[in-house]
Amino acid sequence: MPPEGLPSGSLPPAGLPPVKPPSGKFIAQLFLVPMLIVLGIVALFFTMRGLFGIGSPRSAQEFLHSVDQTNREVRWRAAQELAQYLPRDDKLASDPRFALDLADRLYRTLKEIEEAEKKVAQLSAVAATGNTSEDLEALAKAKQELIASRAYAIYLGASLGGFAVPVGVPLLKQLALQQTGPDPKALALRRRQAVLALANLGKNVERFDTLTTEEQELALDTLREEATGAGERGKWAGEAFERTTGRLAGKPRGLGSDYLGLVDAEDPFLRELFAVSLNFWSGDAAENQQTDETLARLSRDTGKGEELLAELAEEPDEENAAKLSSSLSFTKYPGLRVRYNATTALARRGSKRVNSAILEEMLDEATQKDYCRRRLPDGTEVSDEATALQTVLETLKTVAELHRIRPDFDLSNLRPLVDRLADSPNVALRTEAKNTQIVLDR
Repeated sequence: MPPEGLPSGSLPPAGLPPVKPPSGKFIAQLFLVPMLIVLGIVALFFTMRGLFGIGSPRSAQEFLHSVDQTNREVRWRAAQELAQYLPRDDKLASDPRFALDLADRLYRTLKEIEEAEKKVAQLSAVAATGNTSEDLEALAKAKQELIASRAYAIYLGASLGGFAVPVGVPLLKQLALQQTGPDPKALALRRRQAVLALANLGKNVERFDTLTTEEQELALDTLREEATGAGERGKWAGEAFERTTGRLAGKPRGLGSDYLGLVDAEDPFLRELFAVSLNFWSGDAAENQQTDETLARLSRDTGKGEELLAELAEEPDEENAAKLSSSLSFTKYPGLRVRYNATTALARRGSKRVNSAILEEMLDEATQKDYCRRRLPDGTEVSDEATALQTVLETLKTVAELHRIRPDFDLSNLRPLVDRLADSPNVALRTEAKNTQIVLDR
């Protein structure tokens, strides 16, 4: 079974061959941190198993050979497979040289994307004036190459999030913090995927602790050796070595104040994923305080930028349009997803700044049925009871986790709701509520 953790970032809709680059709309349906964990792993595992017949171990060299194929579709599909495979192979995930090889490829691909975007802009200008068949053909070819390179970059970034060594932190942060680009939709998707990959990486670095002493020393020796090299690769290795040795010594590092600046991102979906990612990164006391303050701000999110979501949304093809329209989930009030994700992260970090009133709201089944909505193809708006149920279930787990971490935290306002849910006719709610009661009574 895959280790528990966030999905690697490549989240293609299950059962829709051929597989396409991950959709922002799909990820948007993942509401809470634990929901991301469960749904992402299940969807990814079965989708990829069916497409690629994954079962036997593969080596780093085999994967590198696949991702280096000249056929663009084969190349990004191989990178996609790798993003799913890493969570199930600790040996592969703890190979620093393999991670650095992939980082090299992502770095080169990002440079290629910059050049490809310039080429498309130039050919678009030519086609607009001449509009010959040759011009249009050259433009179409350049656009296809650009689309393939963007998809490849996304999956390489997702793969870096699946490692137990934090080699990908600098590049993923670079992608997450990039604010300008010629294609707003492509830029938004890449930033969102980078933040999700950072969340995944923050969870996966804990797998390093499960390695044997010999395996850890081998990985650290490799990072130390690579850090003596010149260029970006040496810098990535050096930072990964410092982060890993610091964490093992009880001195973890967060993602930095520049990353925390995403609290002001205009894209509300990016802020939502940003809140998720902070659940998995801690630092020293000062860094943790700054992170908690950032999450506290997000727990009061006003939903600014909601009007951008439609502009940044990917346009569904004809095959998927009906399915998307029939499963369009949203919340009654702007910023609700951001507030809930931030509150969940604060609770799971054991922060004193968690707002128990929001947890109370999240535990109220009637309120969630009112707040979680679904728009049908004919435009009718109905309650999204499945999301409401999942929200309450995961909040019960979050409350239990908060009590485990901080048994002194006053949760008296939540106990009546937990007790009420323990008598719910819904078996899942009743069982989870009783489990939470047991934890709260300790």
